[in-house]
Amino acid sequence: SSDLVAFAVADGHGDPTCMRSNRGAGFAVDAAIEVLEWLSASMVGATDDVAREEAVAQAKDRIVSRWNALVEEDLALCPLGEDELSLLVQRGVQDRPLHAYGTTLVAGVLVGTTWVFVQQGDGLCLLVREDGSIDAPMPKDSACVGNVTTSMAGWHVADQMRHAFVDDATSSVVAVFLSSDGVDKSFVGASELSEFMLRLLVWGQGRSEAELDEGLEGVLAQLSANGSGDDCSLAGAMRLDLGSVVRDRLEQRRQWHETTSQLAQAQAKLVSMRRKHDRLEELWLAGKVVEAARYPSYHEAYERLQGVVATCEEQLASFDDVELGPSIG
Repeated sequence: SSDLVAFAVADGHGDPTCMRSNRGAGFAVDAAIEVLEWLSASMVGATDDVAREEAVAQAKDRIVSRWNALVEEDLALCPLGEDELSLLVQRGVQDRPLHAYGTTLVAGVLVGTTWVFVQQGDGLCLLVREDGSIDAPMPKDSACVGNVTTSMAGWHVADQMRHAFVDDATSSVVAVFLSSDGVDKSFVGASELSEFMLRLLVWGQGRSEAELDEGLEGVLAQLSANGSGDDCSLAGAMRLDLGSVVRDRLEQRRQWHETTSQLAQAQAKLVSMRRKHDRLEELWLAGKVVEAARYPSYHEAYERLQGVVATCEEQLASFDDVELGPSIG
């Protein structure tokens, strides 16, 4: 449907035994968009919580079934080779060729004034509101720890999938971002990530679709190269016609997050430097200038960081109307 607002991000596993995960990720996105279109139509008559929970449960089953079917079609056209089979044997999953296509998935669709999200595995689902606050509505997956994640190629996939509803979303939500975990891992802490998302939204105002695509492609390539080192994928929707009052509010919140992140990083460096600084200072004051030869330059760097901390604290104190604390969990 031309009116469908739906998008998805899938991140193929980097494990060598998931050698076809790039294709698996593509199939996951295709399956999700196809099923979300069905879900959008099905939820029109779902007027109570029970009905819409049932609709989403069916959507999860359909996504998994459709993904499995696409993988099986691919295997029929291009069976696993000897090298691929050997890798699966080493992992002990030779009887489960789906493993070769392992991927995560996070997807969303707008149904009336409600956002509906489904997710399997790691990745981010974030909503930005007019006041600059950022929500992460998706329940946590306790099985996603470090580099370990649940998968579309796992067992009982539909039961493992999480989902979330965000009602009356169109009244305050100005952007929705779905991303692979490579984006999240490119940042140190919630404030740095929040600042990035708000920067994208502010930067996108008034730009054409071509400008957005080109700019985001470059930004994600930089994140992958200089941040997490992992593949970085981002999808979503954002309003590009925000008024000046909202834009100013978003920019102020962005600056708050940027300063908060700078403060946290400076404070962390001070903590790591303090013991060495104090020891060098002790030697210097005792006249042991040879042993403490680095003290003058080290002390200068230490004082410079103290100045950064003081400046950031002063700047944060000036943001009177910015609610403290990032809301990303």
